[in-house]
Amino acid sequence: MRLKRQVLIDLFALSLNIAFLRTVAAGDWPQNYIVQTNSESPGGRYGVLVLSKQAAIDQDRTEGNTTYLANLQTRETLGEIHGTDYFEGQNHRDLQVVWAPDSTACALEYDGRYGFDSVFLLELKGEGFRQIDIGKHIQKTLRNNSEQAELLFAGLVGLGYHPLPTWANFLYCELGEDAAVVAKRLQAEGVIVRPLGPWGAPTAIRITIGTPEQNDIFLNAFKKVTEQATVR
Repeated sequence: MRLKRQVLIDLFALSLNIAFLRTVAAGDWPQNYIVQTNSESPGGRYGVLVLSKQAAIDQDRTEGNTTYLANLQTRETLGEIHGTDYFEGQNHRDLQVVWAPDSTACALEYDGRYGFDSVFLLELKGEGFRQIDIGKHIQKTLRNNSEQAELLFAGLVGLGYHPLPTWANFLYCELGEDAAVVAKRLQAEGVIVRPLGPWGAPTAIRITIGTPEQNDIFLNAFKKVTEQATVR
C-alpha cells in the first residue's frame, strides 16, 4: 500500500470524523537522529526524524525506537509520533510520508514486522501537531469486507447461484436471467444492485459488500425475488 496524497489527506482527514487523536508538544532535536528519506515537506521546512542505523547498531537499539516530527529549519522537534517503532533503513519495516501541498498536514504509513500496521494523519497545530490514527478504521473496514465477502458468497451459493470469488468490495454473480429485471424486483424490496448489461453481462449483477445487517437484508430480498426463477 502506498499513500496517495489527496486520498489519505482529503478523504480521511476531512470526511472521516475519527476520534483516535492526540496533541503533541515541541522539544529539542534528539541525539543520533536523522531525517527519514523522502519525509520532507514541500519547501523542506518539516520532516520526520528517525534513529540513525549506525546508532541503532552501536547502541543495540533495534526495538522500541521513537520517531519525531520536526521543524528542520529551527532544528526542533514538534513532538513524538506515537505508534511507530523504526530506525533508518530497518529491515522488515518501513515508514512512508506524504505531505499536503501547503505543508499543513502529512499522512504517515507505518509498516511493521508483519506488513501494514497503521496510517496516521499529522496535522500541524502551532508549535506542535495533532495525530489522528486512521489505520484502525482501515483495518476494521478491511476485516469487515473480508468476513462479509465470505458470508455473502456462501449465502448466494446456498441459494443455488455461483458468484465469483472476490478480493474487492463487491461480488459478481451470474443469474441466468435478465439482470435488469431482477434488479427492479430487488429495488421494490428496498435493495439496490447493479445489473451489468452495459458492461456486456446482461444476466449478471454486481453486489456491494455491506455490513452484516445490510447483507442479511440483501440475501432475504434476493431469495424472495428469485425463488420463482426456473433458470439459473
